[in-house]
Amino acid sequence: VHLNIQGDEFGYIPNVLVPLLVKEVHRWHSVDMNIMALVPLAPQMFTLQCLPPLTTLSLELWSGQFPVGYIDLSHCITNADSNLEYLAVGESTLVRLPLDRTALHLPRPRFLFYRSIKGAGDLPDLLSACPNLEELEVDILGQTSSPLSKTLIPEPVRLPRLRSLTLEL
Repeated sequence: VHLNIQGDEFGYIPNVLVPLLVKEVHRWHSVDMNIMALVPLAPQMFTLQCLPPLTTLSLELWSGQFPVGYIDLSHCITNADSNLEYLAVGESTLVRLPLDRTALHLPRPRFLFYRSIKGAGDLPDLLSACPNLEELEVDILGQTSSPLSKTLIPEPVRLPRLRSLTLEL
């Protein structure tokens, strides 16, 4: 499912249609949603659960409110729990992780895109859970002037297969 909404001035598609589509995520292999709303979206509009059929999960939301949507990775703790190869976490999107963040296990992602207006957030936990990343794009909007090494990634992360790194701070 690819959904690209640019400027729905009444909010019908993101506030009414998208929640109906999200109920069918268990049948999909790919979810790519890019929504730019001209009206405020319903707060905490929806949650996309990362279920085993998904290989691509991308959620990019542009709204005056934060957060609008969640990517739920809270049950991804074994090799069988996720087939994700591509994960994109956009602005106004939060990630729901297991209570024990060190239990998060995403062995298959080759690509991770992470954009945030609230600092690094869950990025260190995502990186630790994705040892096979080949491409990493990080866009931290509104980054403060404090040292990058302490605010973005407080602990070293080993990514032996990383071939491409893009940082926008």
